[in-house]
Amino acid sequence: MELHQLRYFMAVVREGTFTRAAERLYITQPSLSEQIRKLETELGTLLFQRLGRRLALTGAGEAFLPHAEKVMFEVEQARARVREFSGLRRGRLSIGVLHSPAARLLPVFLAEFRRVHPGVELVLREEGVSADLEQLVHDGVLDLAIIRLPKRRPDLEVKLLVREPMVLVVPPGHRLSDRRSVALAELADGGTVLQAGRLRAARRVRDRAAGDRARARAGWPRHHGGAPHGGRPGGQANPGAGPPRPP
Repeated sequence: MELHQLRYFMAVVREGTFTRAAERLYITQPSLSEQIRKLETELGTLLFQRLGRRLALTGAGEAFLPHAEKVMFEVEQARARVREFSGLRRGRLSIGVLHSPAARLLPVFLAEFRRVHPGVELVLREEGVSADLEQLVHDGVLDLAIIRLPKRRPDLEVKLLVREPMVLVVPPGHRLSDRRSVALAELADGGTVLQAGRLRAARRVRDRAAGDRARARAGWPRHHGGAPHGGRPGGQANPGAGPPRPP
């Protein structure tokens, strides 16, 4: 038994003749009659009987009709539900965020997303390190994440969203306190105070600063790939195939 046979059966019931049902279905009458015969053969009984120029359901046809209607109704419901997901009317979106970008970017975005897609559940996961969020996107735990550039996984696509300033805070009398700007290399030997749980971020800043200082001493150009975690560019990472787009 196939779905199109049920659809043909119900069309004949509605139209009362094979001719009108075939016209409504945009098929030939012999094709329609053949499909109804196959359905009757599978069920082992006649579904229609002729009453003058019209067709009427047999007792078996009357018993079969509500079940056919229920099946077709459920099929349409299933199609509608799938369309809701594909059209972002239903579903779940998991977003990973860092502390600073979350406060700056998410409120406006979330309000607008909820207005346009009220049936989609939003799940937020906050982490302190971009690399952790990249791994969660790669593993499929998150659908996307707001990270700091540069990204580390080549299999993720990135779109630049915003640039944030990096500010150095020093005590009065510090050797850098009267400077309007400071090169990262000048921080290689200094102590750093960070939030709890930001040790890896501090190490990346320190390593980048040491690298910039070594390049400067060797006369090489400074690294321009963006600061590590805690750096200026912030982007959105998405799982994707092929080479990533440049931020």
